[in-house]
Amino acid sequence: MAEHSILPEYASGRPDNQDKEVLLSFADDIKNKNSNNEPKFPGNRPYKKLSSMPLIPKPGSNCRKCGYCVTVCPVGAIDPQTFKSDKSKCITCMRCIKVCPANSRKVNKLLTKAAGLALKKSASVRKENELFI
Repeated sequence: MAEHSILPEYASGRPDNQDKEVLLSFADDIKNKNSNNEPKFPGNRPYKKLSSMPLIPKPGSNCRKCGYCVTVCPVGAIDPQTFKSDKSKCITCMRCIKVCPANSRKVNKLLTKAAGLALKKSASVRKENELFI
């Protein structure tokens, strides 16, 4: 229910007021649900591995080396000396790109374009929120 982190044209403006109402309803459902029930999630188990060509952010030449990206990376994937992302740790959340004050961090444009084409069919239509409890 949020704007896509890599391709913001998908789910732009989300969460919106409708999403916020659904969230409040979900919160009520969770409070009233028996906590002993095991949630049932759709999808395959085990999940398939990520693409062999992950979208890993890199610092550009205009990087100020302020270190802000290092402090906000949720998995500690950015080296504080080189500001490069560790491919084995990066979860491609793109938070470092969103918060970079110099707008320096980027991902490969060709790979981003390919990801956009792959997502176009499934992500072009509004998806409603689902709660699995």
